[in-house]
Amino acid sequence: MPTAKRKTTAKKTTKRKPLTPTISQNKLHSVDMKNAKQVNSQVVTLYVKNPRLWVGVSVVVVVLALFFFKGLFIAATVNGQPISRLAVVSQLEKQGGKQALDNLIVENLIRQEAQKRHVSVSQTDIDGQIKKIEDQLKGQGMTLDNALAAQGLTKSDLVDQLTIQALLTKMIGNSVSVSDADIEKYIAANQDNLPKDLSDADLKSQVKSQLEQQQLQTKTQAFVATLQKNAKITYFVGY
Repeated sequence: MPTAKRKTTAKKTTKRKPLTPTISQNKLHSVDMKNAKQVNSQVVTLYVKNPRLWVGVSVVVVVLALFFFKGLFIAATVNGQPISRLAVVSQLEKQGGKQALDNLIVENLIRQEAQKRHVSVSQTDIDGQIKKIEDQLKGQGMTLDNALAAQGLTKSDLVDQLTIQALLTKMIGNSVSVSDADIEKYIAANQDNLPKDLSDADLKSQVKSQLEQQQLQTKTQAFVATLQKNAKITYFVGY
């Protein structure tokens, strides 16, 4: 008898679903943002309901600021007792406040007038003036830094002074004129005070430069006086 073929059926394998359901990245982000908002809300509520805590934190911040930036408020301490920078400024104002204020007013007037006339000074001009000063000091065995320190000035102060001088020279320098007759007259009147080791040409050049500086100074004083007269200056501090 023919043997009957067995009918075999393959078993279907079914994948087991994970016990923990997966959460998409968007849902995770949404949950994190929700938790962050809840935390921020709790922090704000904590400060609102506990104003003393807010005051305490503010005090700590102020104390830390005073510690790390104490140089902005305290100039020195003497046996633990502080001397405030405000006290130093007040003392300086008593000693030379009026002169300092007048100088600042004049500088502002000159800069404003230069701006009106579209007159400016380039960095190259200032660098050239500084180079001349450095060369002169080098011939005297000094450095620019030492010379400035001796006068209590910084290089920034020097740049400001040179800028004001250059602006004045550009605005009124064209009106300065020294003739040969002026030079001869000055030499004849000051024979005893003039250097003897200079050639005739060098002497005349030196005298001309000196006379130009004197004339420039005179015209500068008149120029500044006119600016002050025409300006509206309001004083809020009296010295």
